[in-house]
Amino acid sequence: MYASCDVAVPKTYFTNREFSFTLKDDIYVRYLSFADLDEFEKELQKRCPYKIDIGAVFSNRVCVYMHCSNNLLTSRNFSLQFYIYYQQDDCRAYASV
Repeated sequence: MYASCDVAVPKTYFTNREFSFTLKDDIYVRYLSFADLDEFEKELQKRCPYKIDIGAVFSNRVCVYMHCSNNLLTSRNFSLQFYIYYQQDDCRAYASV
């Protein structure tokens, strides 16, 4: 359920959402989807992305996008993107010394 309304969220809402990662050296990895939060967390720890794009919710899992014909993979909801930039400077490294 959403915190502000009484609308039930389908179980496939997370699994059918597309994620993309921007990795070191501007490597862009698209069409990612995850079975659950544990799988998502493991992938985050493994790849350590610099940027995460939270894409649209599709009718099927987007990680199998290449195996679907165009009529089987349709967007259900729009994407939501947050750009969070952080910079680790030398001041923070010296603060702990």
